[in-house]
Amino acid sequence: MEGNGNANGAFISTDFAPLAMYAKGWDAVRNHHIHAKGMDPANNPGFNEQSRTAVLNTNEVGGNNANRDDLANGFKWRSTNGAYNANNDHYCGWIYAEVASKFARGR
Repeated sequence: MEGNGNANGAFISTDFAPLAMYAKGWDAVRNHHIHAKGMDPANNPGFNEQSRTAVLNTNEVGGNNANRDDLANGFKWRSTNGAYNANNDHYCGWIYAEVASKFARGR
């Protein structure tokens, strides 16, 4: 992925609804982030519910992640935060599906 530094970030197509993801920038010193639905038991399931964030390489306590829109076929960053979407920075990561693609249906 390449960041665009815009709060209306690029759409990342996955062909499935994301459940959890790991993201790490490699153009600068960046933290290791995991974003996942269901990490907060108080979260009520629903369309585009907020996921939670955990920062793996610090003592930072994770918080609500309103920086991303989860869609039926991918996600879109909604932040200019360098950890996710700095202009022209490159990112690697893993994305896990909410439902296996064999059973996925649009919302």
